[in-house]
Amino acid sequence: MKIPRLSSGVTATILAFAAAVAPQAAHAQVKPAKTIEVSALNAISASCTMPSGAGALQKCQAYTVPAGKRLAIRMVTYTHSDDPTKALAGILYGRDAKPADLTISGLQDAVDPRVASILAGGPATVQSSLALAWGSQLVDMVLLAGDVLAASGFFRANPNNNATLAFFGYLVDE
Repeated sequence: MKIPRLSSGVTATILAFAAAVAPQAAHAQVKPAKTIEVSALNAISASCTMPSGAGALQKCQAYTVPAGKRLAIRMVTYTHSDDPTKALAGILYGRDAKPADLTISGLQDAVDPRVASILAGGPATVQSSLALAWGSQLVDMVLLAGDVLAASGFFRANPNNNATLAFFGYLVDE
């Protein structure tokens, strides 16, 4: 069997057509979505406690994001039980812009997407001398390497009992 030879004009036309179609075919390929593997190795559960008797405005620091990582926070929870007149009223949490300052000033940047707030639910008065405030909030917040995760609590008055906040999320590489 003899394979016929193509003229140089036909060969050039076929090559030009193949070159014109190849980039379009490459663009038609579907790329897989980027996924993040969340495992027990990079899951983070951090908490901090605002002490009793320290005033109606308090701050606690929960975690410092390590170098080369980002912290994705997905949920925040809080609990506090106290006299109803001293119950937890609200919380600011997120990136502490002034970690060395133990006042709430580092969490007051209203335009920073790494700061959020919770209005404390309740409190539910269990008996005349005891009220419970608790709750949780789903969030989508990312802190960068070196950021300090902190929370500030606003109490109705100087609290008798501690308030505890917990943060749940995971670390990812920068």
